[in-house]
Amino acid sequence: MRKSIDTSVVLARVGSDKVLLRELAGIFLQECPKTLSEMRDAITGEDCNSLMRTAHTLKGRAAFFGADPVCKLALRLERMGRTHRLADSQKAWAALEAEIGQLKSALTALASEGGHEDPGRR
Repeated sequence: MRKSIDTSVVLARVGSDKVLLRELAGIFLQECPKTLSEMRDAITGEDCNSLMRTAHTLKGRAAFFGADPVCKLALRLERMGRTHRLADSQKAWAALEAEIGQLKSALTALASEGGHEDPGRR
């Protein structure tokens, strides 16, 4: 099964600080529903500027976690908003929702991992 996040990349980004990584995963999980709701509203309301903005935001947040499938789909929706061509937006949205579901599962597991920062690091 394909990994939803690239843990080694993310750990490098946070200097191997697993506590920080869990906190960032938690923040993503808190913000994600609002971002997705805004994207869905932008698609159904054919609000290209809002779609472009929210897709760009999601792409950046997902990129931090190395979630390439989410990034690619968010980029696709961002480009649709930029070019005002929303014909395939429902199809891209459905694919994005599936990938986000996998990402959220991976981040939920990561955020709920027990343990503390390695005391030997300091």
